[in-house]
Amino acid sequence: WVLPLSGGRDSRALLAFMARSGLRPRCITWTTRSSLRRPLSDAFIARLVARRFGVEHEFVWLDGHGDDAAVALDRFVAVAEGRSDEYSGYTDGCRIWRDLFAYGVSGVIRGDESAGIRRRAASPEAARANSAGAMVPDYPSTHLIRRLGLAEQEWPERLRQTPGEGLDAYRDRMYEQSRLPGALAALNDVKGRYVEVVNPLLSRRMIGALHELPDELRAYGRVYNQIVDGESRPIPYARFNSTQSVSDCLGDPGLVEAIVRELSSARAERVLDNEAVLHILAAMALPQWRRPTLHGETIAALKLARAALPAGVARRFTPRYSRPDPVSPARLAFRAAIASRMVALLEEDAALLRAPAG
Repeated sequence: WVLPLSGGRDSRALLAFMARSGLRPRCITWTTRSSLRRPLSDAFIARLVARRFGVEHEFVWLDGHGDDAAVALDRFVAVAEGRSDEYSGYTDGCRIWRDLFAYGVSGVIRGDESAGIRRRAASPEAARANSAGAMVPDYPSTHLIRRLGLAEQEWPERLRQTPGEGLDAYRDRMYEQSRLPGALAALNDVKGRYVEVVNPLLSRRMIGALHELPDELRAYGRVYNQIVDGESRPIPYARFNSTQSVSDCLGDPGLVEAIVRELSSARAERVLDNEAVLHILAAMALPQWRRPTLHGETIAALKLARAALPAGVARRFTPRYSRPDPVSPARLAFRAAIASRMVALLEEDAALLRAPAG
């Protein structure tokens, strides 16, 4: 078994608890080579943490394999079953996980936990969007997504704020009831195609203990910080991911070509009509969607400023979440391509099930 070690708090907490019990797990960190050279990145900090606890640690690389983008995308769709577009950790065509299995790794010990999103919310819609995402009506009427002829959507009652429920409590409940079983479980299922996955911090006892904490300890995972800081000071927490963002991945010409080819195929009609496909492809071709907006530039500048500040102070510079992700045309095209390929896979499975035996 191996422990995926990032520069964050949760995997460090697991390592600290295991080391306190006399265990020295083998640790791995997946990263790009450029991220390893960036101070305060996940990979850079993970190496310091591994040295602090004296455990075996190695990097596995997401870049440099030279795999065809279309092949990597097909593999991701097949193993994720169309449940996620968080492709950035799987641009190698899941080679990391195939190799772990081939090297005899039985499973990984993940640090997913239920303490909730660390971002403040300015409204119930923002508290929900942090974890549960957004539906078509949440976007302004001028947004591209409103011109695609998608089905009507409405939030179910179980995902609405209840009377007397504060914004922070609602945000945390959405994390437990939507993000954990939807987004994180989908990505763990990808890994589960190759190895077993356990999440000790999601045990019933751990979740029950978190529910009993006062708000001031549960908010922003302060209780975890108080425990883990005593084990690993003065090593800071990472401020930058060691994988590309999905937006950066979508700048890969090979992936763009695969997306356009899929949306130009006849099978894309099972997902979107021709007019909707033309809307997306035309928007992708426009240069302005690639230019950063003032809002985006401001957020990027704040991220750089936060990197030099203590975590508690940095949170004060985190803007309140107040609107859904703008979702670029490339991201919408990517989601449509995933849906199209997944429908084709399901149809192939159905045809095999209908085929006469023998």
